[in-house]
Amino acid sequence: MESQTSYLSPIGTICVTANAMGVTSVRFVEENWENNNSLKEPNEHTEQCTLELNRYFKGEQMYFHTPYMVQGTAFQQRVWEYVHHMAYGKTTSYIDIARAIGYPNHARAVGNALSKNHVAIMLPCHRVLKKDGQLNAYAWGTSRKQWLLDHEQRAVDTLTKGI
Repeated sequence: MESQTSYLSPIGTICVTANAMGVTSVRFVEENWENNNSLKEPNEHTEQCTLELNRYFKGEQMYFHTPYMVQGTAFQQRVWEYVHHMAYGKTTSYIDIARAIGYPNHARAVGNALSKNHVAIMLPCHRVLKKDGQLNAYAWGTSRKQWLLDHEQRAVDTLTKGI
């Protein structure tokens, strides 16, 4: 049975959906979404994910440990696996991912695969930029993408100053 819960982040309301195996969706929704939709009971995965989102937005957590389930083609899975292992606070480009996974001429296909990412923030496609380092499309809006990048950089800066 699928479960849902909402989380109010600093950049908008997030709906977390999960089944018994793990999180299936983390997406930004309209501000009044919770009032207009009947939420299914949360489960252990939605609860763990919202706790981790809370720590992420406080700058206390860099990586997500909640299991997630994303379905896609073999190529999409390779792209998502690569992005899953990207270092917190670091960015890369579509072409660099394409080269790293063995498809050097498929930067657009990498972008397409990332546009199909259903677990925002957990699978950090916001860390992927154009080859010139500029922002480009993000399913949840470029202002959110920039906010997430700035947030992670602030957290990294705070950690490195404390060392």
